[in-house]
Amino acid sequence: MYAIIQTGGKQYRVRKGDIVKIELLDPGVASGPVEFPEVFLVGNGREVAIGRPTVPGARVRATVLGADRSPKVLVFKKKKTKQYKRTIGHRQHFLAIRIDDIDSGGTVMPLEPQAQAATKAKSGARRKKAAAPKSKASAAKGSASRARRTAASAGKAAAGAARGAKAAPAKPGATKSSSSKSGGRKPAGGKSGKSGTDRKRPGGGRG
Repeated sequence: MYAIIQTGGKQYRVRKGDIVKIELLDPGVASGPVEFPEVFLVGNGREVAIGRPTVPGARVRATVLGADRSPKVLVFKKKKTKQYKRTIGHRQHFLAIRIDDIDSGGTVMPLEPQAQAATKAKSGARRKKAAAPKSKASAAKGSASRARRTAASAGKAAAGAARGAKAAPAKPGATKSSSSKSGGRKPAGGKSGKSGTDRKRPGGGRG
């Protein structure tokens, strides 16, 4: 049997034997038994009683184990261009309780051990059945993504091969032009092939 209770402005789903951390109660309550009258829902796995807003006559009894504080949480504040930085640590107080009994007030009766085992088996079968289509869908999705990746890699390889085939053949006049450039250099005397002594002087005659 399980129930949903409210304490400290929060709601908790509890079962018999659970250890729950709740907000602090009255300052004097630090040990001993405690009772929670705000029960919003009670269920046994087959039947559910929903309160409006609470289930009439339902009670949850527990034992306070002790009070403690949760691990520290750091809060850092900063204002840009204002030279403002602050670091604050906070440890929230809580009360640890153990659920001893759930009284439904006669609305929902607890199941027998055999009925509880049958209910658990049915719920497990339902969960497996609901999870099976998800696994098939995920497998199909994974195979489709692998096929897309394979097709994309094949397309990239084909494009690279095509680019290599276009760049492979050399230009016909490349070797000729290089040889002409290397072997057909112009003489140092001038633009034409004549030597420096054959040039015309400013006077009009040769020297």
